[in-house]
Amino acid sequence: MEVTVNENQKASILVVDDEPNNLALLERVLHRDYQVDTAASGEEALDLLEKKTYAVVLSDEKMPGMSGVQFLAQVLRRAPNTVRMIVTGYSDLQSTTDAINVAGISGYVTKPFTTEQLLGAIAKAVQLSDLVVRNSELVSQLNEANRLLEMNLADLKREVQMAHAHIMLTDRMASLGILAAGVSHEINNPLTFVMANLSFITAELEAVGQGVKKPCSSCGVADDERRIQLLKNLDEVQAVLNEVHEGTGRIKNIVRDLKTFARPSSKDDSIVELRPIIESTINMAWNEIRHRSRLIKDFADVPSVKASETKLAQVFLNLLINAAHAIPEGFAQENTIRITTSAESGDRVVVEVRDSGKGIEPENLDRIFVPFFSTKQVGEGTGLGLAICHGIVTSLGGEITAESTVGQGSCFRVVLPAASADVPQETKAPLASVAHEPQRFRILIVDDEVGITRALRRLFSTDHDVVAATSGDEALRLLSADEEPFDVVVCDLLMPNVTGMDVFDKVTRNDPAMTNRFVFMTGSAFTARARGFVERVTNICLRKPFDLDEVRRTVLHMAAMQHLHKTVSAKR
Repeated sequence: MEVTVNENQKASILVVDDEPNNLALLERVLHRDYQVDTAASGEEALDLLEKKTYAVVLSDEKMPGMSGVQFLAQVLRRAPNTVRMIVTGYSDLQSTTDAINVAGISGYVTKPFTTEQLLGAIAKAVQLSDLVVRNSELVSQLNEANRLLEMNLADLKREVQMAHAHIMLTDRMASLGILAAGVSHEINNPLTFVMANLSFITAELEAVGQGVKKPCSSCGVADDERRIQLLKNLDEVQAVLNEVHEGTGRIKNIVRDLKTFARPSSKDDSIVELRPIIESTINMAWNEIRHRSRLIKDFADVPSVKASETKLAQVFLNLLINAAHAIPEGFAQENTIRITTSAESGDRVVVEVRDSGKGIEPENLDRIFVPFFSTKQVGEGTGLGLAICHGIVTSLGGEITAESTVGQGSCFRVVLPAASADVPQETKAPLASVAHEPQRFRILIVDDEVGITRALRRLFSTDHDVVAATSGDEALRLLSADEEPFDVVVCDLLMPNVTGMDVFDKVTRNDPAMTNRFVFMTGSAFTARARGFVERVTNICLRKPFDLDEVRRTVLHMAAMQHLHKTVSAKR
């Protein structure tokens, strides 16, 4: 309840005194100009304060039980905007001093006092109350204005961050658009001979099957010739399967490079190696480079840097594409693009991209990092690539510079601070060497892709007990069944409805001993939750497409570790 003083509303005064005659006198003097309530003790007055807000509280000092100073100190804590006054005697200077120091009174009335003195003191107190209330209102309004301003600033900051992220994504998508034809070419080539070879294998296996099923009508030479032909067919199938493996490996590498560039930006404080990032961007830009120039790689051993892998890939891809586009097509043997890594004194890492292209005019060199500035034809670029490169590099504490000579080429130089030697790189713990006798393990495979569960079942079912689930719900039912627990759970991370993360959280919440039995697999942890989950847990996460030998080693190692743990626990 707010107290305001105006012509239409009387200020509320609370008078406290243990003497009934004093209360009656004070009420009679004040009631004409004010709304007056009375209380015969501090305790009674505090009860009234719980129900009503007063402009002024006037209290006698000498009261049994709670003294006036003690009472007004309580008023200060409970109603700090209420003006507090004390009635005291001439000789009681100490009480007045205590009331000022302890209760923060704004005035006092000294006995004996005249009616005019009392009314004058109360009038000043009411004016002060009005100022206090108005000041409180202004402070509240100011606080609310500040709160709204902070909200608006936060909203603006988010909008700027979103706009910046959108611009960076637009530039990445523009780069991917430029590379799309080349990436398609790099995928279609191996995919063509993979599909052709699979068709050949199908035909060859049908021929082998027919040869095996065909009854032998004669013995000796004819039978030997058939056996030789079957072996020759199998040798051809093996050779073709090797080619298929090579082709799928090439496609796997292309997808890996695309994921490095296209995944959501990782944190800027990740410890990353530069060479793998540069190699990936070279692979991505290769179709733009190879028709224009020879590529020279001059990589020195350099320290790691603290950065976002995705953002650095965007920087180097932009620089490589710009270098390639500075050289006309058709003269690849006469031109070069050289990419160099080196370390400088002062813990700095340098990456240079140098081309033998047309160069940049001197008047344009100072503007190339300005947003939307471009020397390309309309429709050939966003004019944001180098500006984004500049923003990324400077945000990482580095610098990017360019030098160019018209007709001879350009050199872009990226300098980044090396990661501190004492900054640990986040890695999953390596598989320790565990000696164990061959034994049969119980393995649960969980993946909504039926083809993957079949492949993994075939991998393990000869020597182990394998159960497959094609959904998170089914996995939870199997894991909650009253049977011997699984030694290892190989679980896909992202599945419809109930994800692998949900399975892990629910199972380990009920049975913490299952925590270390999970091995995850994923095609890409592309959701924020999945990325956070992978960073949080210590379990191994296999990246699809994976090598079956790697899967076998990982799963059997985990199973052996669990078996060893159970054996040791049983002996204790």
